[in-house]
Amino acid sequence: MQHQIAEQAIASVRRMWALSGFAVEEVRRDYGEDLLVQTCLNGKMDASRLWVQVKGFCGSKKTTSDRTLPKAYVPKGTLLRWVRSADLVVVTLWDTATDIGWYAIPRDEFQEVDLRNIKDGDKVSISFDKDNVFDVEAAHALAWEARLTHASNLVSICRNFESEHLHHSPDAAKSADQEAVGIVLDVMADLGIIEPDISEEIRLTNETLRKVVDLFQKSLSARKDRLKDVKLLGWNDVDEAIKDAALMQVMLLTGPDGLIKRGLPYVLIDEMAELVRATFESNIRKSFREPS
Repeated sequence: MQHQIAEQAIASVRRMWALSGFAVEEVRRDYGEDLLVQTCLNGKMDASRLWVQVKGFCGSKKTTSDRTLPKAYVPKGTLLRWVRSADLVVVTLWDTATDIGWYAIPRDEFQEVDLRNIKDGDKVSISFDKDNVFDVEAAHALAWEARLTHASNLVSICRNFESEHLHHSPDAAKSADQEAVGIVLDVMADLGIIEPDISEEIRLTNETLRKVVDLFQKSLSARKDRLKDVKLLGWNDVDEAIKDAALMQVMLLTGPDGLIKRGLPYVLIDEMAELVRATFESNIRKSFREPS
């Protein structure tokens, strides 16, 4: 009976990923993962991918109405591997009776240092939050998390390399910088911040430009209000208002109303905000003159 529940749960979770437009393969050898998901965006395959472990159970309507869900128990070694994995690992709990599932991300719940205190061979429980329902929307959110985490890791590697080679190998450092910027620009194009064709110059999309202009004007207005004499407003205030607008625009991508539901890696926030600032600043400086 439990074997049938497990197979049904895997089939249901696989179907949900497929409905999201992603390629899914079932892992034949059981190393702890049941599914390998290859995500894509706008017809282009992602460099990142996801591993999925499925835990099935046969519940009841009461399961979806109260606040308790069964826990998943995973060997310490498997959990440690998931926490260390460069790929995003998702554990899905699926109720075959109600055809509803929930998900958890092990690396969000556990730190490697915490797992060291657990004996080898012992199993660790993974809890599921009722709010983390696994559906098509959640699948897309998880795909974005995998996509952005992968890009963030690559940018961090490039920046570390750039820092280490800046003085004794400037050409190598410059190449690393260009690679990091290229990765971030690709992410910004995927997010709709800039136009996808950047062969000649970086251009903010009309929607992004409209939002940044609005945020810039609000930030600049707030700075004017804090000054008794508007004539004291100088380039430094304009620069700071541009930085504020760029950062706020990037942050608007996250949260319930944004495209990114689970947040942006800090590395990408800083990198994208700087590129938005640099792109927008050239236009702003044409419209403002240094106050006398």
